[in-house]
Amino acid sequence: MVPNIRWACENTYDYAFDGIESGGTVAVGTIGCMREKEPRLIFETGFMQMIERIAPKRVVVCGSVRSSVFSDAESEGIEIIHFPSATSRVHAKEVE
Repeated sequence: MVPNIRWACENTYDYAFDGIESGGTVAVGTIGCMREKEPRLIFETGFMQMIERIAPKRVVVCGSVRSSVFSDAESEGIEIIHFPSATSRVHAKEVE
């Protein structure tokens, strides 16, 4: 089983990351939080905290991976597995 981690502002980190084993696989979703600046910043800040606190080996991402936090994680040796959202897949087909 892969834990799906969700957080909001900084005051949710202890609860969101509590009980998650270090060095394993975790899942996160970016749908609805990457388009606007404030939700993106909340996601990116929490993502970096998750990496620091949990030190996962692999992160499964549902949604957009258009953020430097993912390439930063990869450069630290963390595998990023990407599953684009249904909307992303539709837009990709329109471009073809």
